[in-house]
Amino acid sequence: MDCKKFLIIIVSILITLFLAFVTIGHYYDNQEQLVLGTIEANAYTIKSPASGIVKDIYVKNGDIVKKNTVLFTITSNNHQYKVVSPKNGEIFDFILEKNNAAVKNGEYLNIYDYDKKWISFTIKPDLAKNIHIGDKIDMELAEYNGEPFETTIMQISMSTDNDNQAKENTYLPTVKVIAFINNDNEELRVGRRVITNLKKLKCIY
Repeated sequence: MDCKKFLIIIVSILITLFLAFVTIGHYYDNQEQLVLGTIEANAYTIKSPASGIVKDIYVKNGDIVKKNTVLFTITSNNHQYKVVSPKNGEIFDFILEKNNAAVKNGEYLNIYDYDKKWISFTIKPDLAKNIHIGDKIDMELAEYNGEPFETTIMQISMSTDNDNQAKENTYLPTVKVIAFINNDNEELRVGRRVITNLKKLKCIY
């Protein structure tokens, strides 16, 4: 085989390899970047205003309530106390029943503050390079069929993957992202999982 044919073969192989790498890179660049997150909110503990007997109960765990909704009443020394919700939110860890005895400042239920909910998710650093605080991103509930809802990225910070650290005794850098929910609805409850595609970010620049 003369040198000219040999060079032609080498050049052909190099061109083929180059085109293959370009095709593979283009394929991966266009893959969906799906990320799972969790709905979170601040929680508040509701305390009994006095010691007495629980007379009436108006809510149960999982109920969505408005601010100033009466949650339960306590009778003490012929006086009735109304315990109201300090926030719009969801009731959880409610342990009282009618005719139970309650003590002053006893902690008998909690409420998630639904005036401000957010999505928390972690991603690898290479996925974080194209997102910015203020970007808009649409998300969907992972376990339920519902309309996409819009969020705004409000926090981007480095964190550590503790699960992998425990298994391999190493620190793997990840990026924690917090995105506040813009258009809220009652299906978006704390603890539910959501999914998003980072390819569909609405960047502010």
